[in-house]
Formats: sequence, structure tokens, C-alpha cells
Amino acid sequence: MDNAKYDLFGKIINNININILEHGYFKGDENWRYYGICSPFNRIYFMVAGEGRVETQNGTVILEPGKMYIIPPNIKFNIVCDNYIEKFYMHFSTGLFSGNDVFDGIGRCIYTEIDESWLKELINCAKSSSFADIVKCKAMLFEAVSVFL
Repeated sequence: MDNAKYDLFGKIINNININILEHGYFKGDENWRYYGICSPFNRIYFMVAGEGRVETQNGTVILEPGKMYIIPPNIKFNIVCDNYIEKFYMHFSTGLFSGNDVFDGIGRCIYTEIDESWLKELINCAKSSSFADIVKCKAMLFEAVSVFL
């Protein structure tokens, strides 16, 4: 018989937190323009339709459908839409041990492609009143965030 223990797993697993501060399914137009934002939390945008952009001192990132974006905390940025934007979003903080946010210090908007069916499942779980679906949604958020680590 063998019972393996994983020291690093045991030290980290109960010290990883993602706290959702705000969320929503947003549809906007050219009035979605905010300048000089600097938030103490992360923003994750799951783009559904339309287009927007995030402007930082390190450049401009175009917000496009089929991608997810993280705007880390404590960076100054502008968010702009020239026509139409549709996104599922969350404002969140991530904590590990000392309370420092995992994404603090990145200094730029980061992004990757996402699967459309995965995004639909995430949104459906978020809309659900089922406890199991909400737990699944949080697990999916951990999965999404882990792509950037």
C-alpha cells in the first residue's frame, strides 16, 4: 500500500482565493468610454460580440469576440467602445498567502482565445439558480485564471 502526499499542493490549495466583487452581462455602445481608471482589483472580460479597446501606457489591446482579457489591478487604463460591445465580465481579486494579488505588477492587459461553447457554459452556469452550477462557474473561473499563470 502507498499513500503519497504532495507538500506544495497541501501548502497552496487552501490559500488560493478568488473573490468576485462585481459581475454582469454587459451590452454597450459608443457611450462606454472611461478614462484614467486605476482599480485595486482585476477585471476579466469574456468577449461575446462587438469590439472595444483597452489603452495603457504599454499599448492598446483590441477587445474581440472569442477572447478573454484580464486587466490587472493598479494599472492606469482607458476602456473605449466606438460602436457596440457585448461581454460577460467579472471584477475580482485573487489572493495567495500574504494577500497579494497574483496579477498585481503585470502592468498590461493580457488575453487569450476561448472556446465559444465553454463561454456559453460559463454564462449559463452564472445565470443559474442551482448551487451546483454556481460552484461549477467558480471552478470555471479558476480554470480561466489559471491559463494566465
